[in-house]
Amino acid sequence: MPRFMNKNQVFLVSTREDVVLFCNEVLHKYTTVQRVYDFNCVSHNTDGIIIYDACKEAETLSFLVKAHKFTCPFIIFISPLLNEDIQRALRLFTNLCFSSITNMVTKRSFADFAERFFAACNDDCVIKGKQMCKTENQTVIHNETINGLFAGVSPQIRNFRASIRSVSTVDTPVFLLGETGCGKTVAARLIHDLSVRKKGPFIPVPISEFAASINESTFFGKTEGAYTDAKYDIGYFKQADHGSLFLDEVGTCRLNQQEKLLRFADEKTFTPVGSSKPVKVDARIILATNANIKDMIQKGTMRLDFFHRFDNNVLTIPPLRERPEDIPYIAKQYLNDNKIKKFLTPTAIERLCEFNWTGNIRDLHHCLDRTTLACSKERIDSDDLDFGYLA
Repeated sequence: MPRFMNKNQVFLVSTREDVVLFCNEVLHKYTTVQRVYDFNCVSHNTDGIIIYDACKEAETLSFLVKAHKFTCPFIIFISPLLNEDIQRALRLFTNLCFSSITNMVTKRSFADFAERFFAACNDDCVIKGKQMCKTENQTVIHNETINGLFAGVSPQIRNFRASIRSVSTVDTPVFLLGETGCGKTVAARLIHDLSVRKKGPFIPVPISEFAASINESTFFGKTEGAYTDAKYDIGYFKQADHGSLFLDEVGTCRLNQQEKLLRFADEKTFTPVGSSKPVKVDARIILATNANIKDMIQKGTMRLDFFHRFDNNVLTIPPLRERPEDIPYIAKQYLNDNKIKKFLTPTAIERLCEFNWTGNIRDLHHCLDRTTLACSKERIDSDDLDFGYLA
């Protein structure tokens, strides 16, 4: 394979004549070019580039089922005469199967097509992973993650990834907002791992799990004999020294707890229960909640000064239902990470994209868990998907 091509790179083109001329006159000088109608005749690890002419519905459906096994680049001509549902399924499936996609609408000339083809293949654009570049008739889209997390190509998730990178370069508090299952804990850990504190501890504090009567000692620690049967405990805050303290579900904090957190944030000191000696701690604070902050402030269940103390960097994780174009990438990432040797058909992917994921990414992962466990086939169809008890 030539250096200028990525494996599993696909080019979707709309003019058959330009493809044929380009392959005959130019591309064959750089690599082997095979034009196929029957994938049974081609090895999965074939060298060179495969040209596939998606012009008939039956053969195209067959292509969708088998293409995921190939490791070579594709140039795919999608005929405008194909059924719109087939065209949509083909584009959805390429999102899952290929590492980068280039839509090329050829309107000018063969020379223009060739120039834009090589522009999309050069090292700066593809090999080095430029996320998206646009010209008049071309869009190059690359799936991207941060350490394998938050996959997708939607504007919402790209903006969120940029925000994660940005807040990781500073040491001020971060407030993560988002619905249940959208990845707040994952995002908090990622911010820590990308920051200058990455060698220090990351201490998650599940605030909602603690009873009000023991919160203070759980947070700040206690001395032996501080109360009946009390034993020495360093506490969560001291454990986070020189690292990051992640306060999860901070929306469940009572007003008196918010006051104590405010004092700690201002002074970076606290006094363990049963002691009179203040303890100083150097820890970055990351907070998260799935509650509606504005409603809480309006109802008086969250202090306005508490929110303002930690609103340096407020990041909202977009819900999955608002970015269905990311679902093929998230599904592929999950199957790969868990070494699941199965694949989703185009109709299965389309059904996943249409579902209303109230539990967001966690809900999608659980669906894939149930489905891959119950499905004995390598191929997962739409009817095999198990959306769970509430679906």
